[in-house]
Amino acid sequence: MLNLTSVSFGRMVAALTLLAIVAAESQAADKLNPEYGDPVFRPWSVFSPDVEDPKDYRDDVVVVLHGFRSALPNGTYKRLRKAFKKTHTTIGVNYDYFAPEKTMAFFEEVRRTHLQDRRVTVIGTSLGGFWALYAGEKLGAEKIVALNPVSAPERFLMKYVGTTQKSSRRDISFKVTASDVRSYGPHPLENRMPVPTLLILAEDDDRLDPLSIKSFLAQDPNTTVILYETGGHTINLKKHPARDAIAAWVRGEG
Repeated sequence: MLNLTSVSFGRMVAALTLLAIVAAESQAADKLNPEYGDPVFRPWSVFSPDVEDPKDYRDDVVVVLHGFRSALPNGTYKRLRKAFKKTHTTIGVNYDYFAPEKTMAFFEEVRRTHLQDRRVTVIGTSLGGFWALYAGEKLGAEKIVALNPVSAPERFLMKYVGTTQKSSRRDISFKVTASDVRSYGPHPLENRMPVPTLLILAEDDDRLDPLSIKSFLAQDPNTTVILYETGGHTINLKKHPARDAIAAWVRGEG
């Protein structure tokens, strides 16, 4: 009888433990999966699901920047957060697609309010890759990673002038104007990086010419280039080897 009771009690404890783990995982998933249109997706916001108070950030922080029509959290953020969860605090910074001056001012504010005295790596994709390269220093970047970055936003975005675009993550539609696109004109990207930079490119990128951006930065002594045969414009870091390459490079292992 005592043995049966012990077995039953043990099973009950195991079941309760499993329920607690499932509940904790569900709560963590909720933080990473807010409803589209939620305030966390809006421009000029910081997404920081793991640590509410910036004073409690780890010494090493990864800052993720989204691309055009996107917002954070997205799949790229989730994969990077998982890759760095043992060593870094990973946050996302949401900006406006067509407000370069305000974006730079907001980056400086985020650096002051969230990243003081931290070792910062800035990682951006597509248009966010441009921002990582162009203004990563304003976020205090000691390292920069750019995945299929836009090197000339004014030229890249010109094809959208006069069209209505939708950001499903922000649950908004917006019409792109010529003045929106020209706002990037005064902000050309330099082909010399002030800090160590990893450039991740995919040969099958159907929106950008990977060889063009490679040649633009290839002679920069601070830039390391990795060119993959596949991956497309939006590299899925859940399965792509670029995720491990980024993690190793950021940690100084590669």
